[in-house]
Amino acid sequence: MPPVPRGWKGHCQKGEAFNASSCNRKLIGARYYMSGYEAEEGSDKKVSFRSPRDSSGHGSHTASTAAGRYVADMNYKGLASGKARGGAPMARIAVYKTCWDSGCYDVDLLAAFDDAIR
Repeated sequence: MPPVPRGWKGHCQKGEAFNASSCNRKLIGARYYMSGYEAEEGSDKKVSFRSPRDSSGHGSHTASTAAGRYVADMNYKGLASGKARGGAPMARIAVYKTCWDSGCYDVDLLAAFDDAIR
C-alpha cells in the first residue's frame, strides 16, 4: 500500500493488547469508546480488551470482507480452496469499536460517528 495520505486526520488510539504501532498503511485509524458502557455496566467489569482490538473475530471478519487484500491458497478447514479478497482490496480502514460483550450503547455509537465524520 502507498503511504497514508498526508491529509488523514484520524487517530490510532493505544489500549490493552493494541499499540499505536498496530496501525499501518492499511489500518490507518483505530479508536474505542466505552463511556456509555462503563456508565451502565460499571468500570470494574472485565471486558475483552479495553482497546480497539477485536477479541471475537467479528470486527476482523467485517473489515476483511470490506477491504481485505488478496490471499492465495486460502481455505476453510480444507474446504473451499482458492483465492479470496475483500470488496475493495486497496481501501484503507479506520475502526471505531463501540460494542462490547453486553451490547452497544448509544452514547458510544454517537461519539464514534462524530469522530468518524470529523
